Amino acid sequence: MAGPQLEAGFTRIANELLEAAYRFKFSASQLSIILMIWRFTYGFSRKEHEMSVSFIAQHTGLHTSQIKKELSFLIDAQVILVIKESTRTSSRVIGINKKYEQWVVQERGVMTVEHGDLFGGGSGFDTTLGGSNPDTTGGSEIDTTGGSEIAPYIKKDLKESIKEIIYKRFEQFWSYYPKKVGKKDALRHFTRLHKEKGFSFDDFVTGTKNYVAYCQKINRILKDGSSFVNQETYKEFLDMSVHGTGAEIGPAPMAPSNTKAARNKSLLQQKLEEAQRIGSDADHSASRRGFDGLPVNAGTDERTD
Repeated sequence: MAGPQLEAGFTRIANELLEAAYRFKFSASQLSIILMIWRFTYGFSRKEHEMSVSFIAQHTGLHTSQIKKELSFLIDAQVILVIKESTRTSSRVIGINKKYEQWVVQERGVMTVEHGDLFGGGSGFDTTLGGSNPDTTGGSEIDTTGGSEIAPYIKKDLKESIKEIIYKRFEQFWSYYPKKVGKKDALRHFTRLHKEKGFSFDDFVTGTKNYVAYCQKINRILKDGSSFVNQETYKEFLDMSVHGTGAEIGPAPMAPSNTKAARNKSLLQQKLEEAQRIGSDADHSASRRGFDGLPVNAGTDERTD
């Protein structure tokens, strides 16, 4: 039997774009989705196509929950473009963004920075991810807001680099923060913080770690990730003298349970203590009256009639 032949069909794709796909750090599932989208877009000489989650699952063999997760990432990272949102009668129309320089994904061999886990409690933090702290507000380090001194194409590259740095920082925060709720909104709020004058990612790391440790210490329920970033809660925990020093923060105590079994156990414990108290009083009384129930003269062995 002959192997695959071009005559049976082929997908026409620029080598530059194909090379970008294997140069960026995609997971196996993400790469499967990308290749599948190319197959049903470029493979049919079109740039986008209507694709449902079940359609992608059918052709990749991935579970629908995994597909939803990876699609969300690829869309946020600007790898997949949503041309038209889904409706009640049609699926979402999507395509691959061929401008791979806009992909917010780590590229092998480019901007590779050796640094510890920002939230892992190491000896120090690399809060710049391999460069000066990005100034997105028009400061002196990197100005992307205007001015004729910088050529437009350079300003665009700077903006893309800053965006990638922000996304990488966010991913580090999100992988650390325990209550991962509202990722999309959290990223939006996180990006907004970087545009605020005076924002320090170093402070954000410190405040986040202190907040998580403090909540564990006093058994407080953590805020959703989105709410934590939006409300800028980290600022309240930069000075731990208000809440207790970092050195005082240790493992969280056992949480008091409010279950029915716990309440019954507490009630039983109270009854047991009460019975022990009554028993103790009875023993004391018996010691005064003797084992036969007759009173005993204190300090003598004589019984009264």
